[in-house]
Amino acid sequence: MLSESAQIPAVRLTSRDRFRMIRTLIARADPDARALLAAQSAADASDDGRRWAWTSAAASPDAATKAAYFARFIAESEVAESWVEEALGPFNDPAQAALTLPLLDRALRELPELKRKRKIFFVDNWLAAFIGGQTTRAAMEEVDQVLARADLDRDLQLKLLEALDGLERTVRIRERFP
Repeated sequence: MLSESAQIPAVRLTSRDRFRMIRTLIARADPDARALLAAQSAADASDDGRRWAWTSAAASPDAATKAAYFARFIAESEVAESWVEEALGPFNDPAQAALTLPLLDRALRELPELKRKRKIFFVDNWLAAFIGGQTTRAAMEEVDQVLARADLDRDLQLKLLEALDGLERTVRIRERFP
């Protein structure tokens, strides 16, 4: 469909649809994904197109890209907050949990600063993505260690507990049905 060699009558792909498809290809390390991203970025140079291109690239399954994006996520105002929020999901793809697990502790340590500097629901989205993108007991234990800290604000503890629920269920299911 991206190459338009196959079409479905009455279904027109929007630029956003194309970027989403490309994002999935990037996340799955498709060899043509980068070329498709470059072509779609050239075809849609609008502000939305630039944002979708940037958030699509966050799905790259390599540690260097993850580290670079994480650094930009926590830089105070380098990237618009809406862009960061949109990139959190692709960045934390559960299929790439091994790549984002090394960043989980730092993501959790950033919570007080994020609470202070970002909009009200940003922390919820941050936790949903970073914890929701994990699937292992090791990740669950990292979250538990942060929860045990006496200096963590009560509201952040509650947000962590809410985000942790899904991970706990995932871990229990994966351990019960390996």
